[in-house]
Amino acid sequence: MAILVLNRQGESGSVWPMRILTDFIFLALLFFLVAVWLVAWLAFHIAAGAFSCAGVGGGLLVIHLSRGWCGGLNEAVPVPDLRPRSVF
Repeated sequence: MAILVLNRQGESGSVWPMRILTDFIFLALLFFLVAVWLVAWLAFHIAAGAFSCAGVGGGLLVIHLSRGWCGGLNEAVPVPDLRPRSVF
């Protein structure tokens, strides 16, 4: 009793083991590309979050620095009384 190996066209030959090898290569390539896609997705999301935090932080820094040393116009700054005082 002989075992007949058929390829996908129905012809006998040794094409089938090569087909298994190419299917394995494509499967390995698929997993590799999915892993690369996941790493890139994660990296771009982390970079976008960092860019957003830097933008918000930069805006808050500009607001902080533009208010000045005394808090800007929102706070009343005490003015010293320079009028001469009476002795009595």
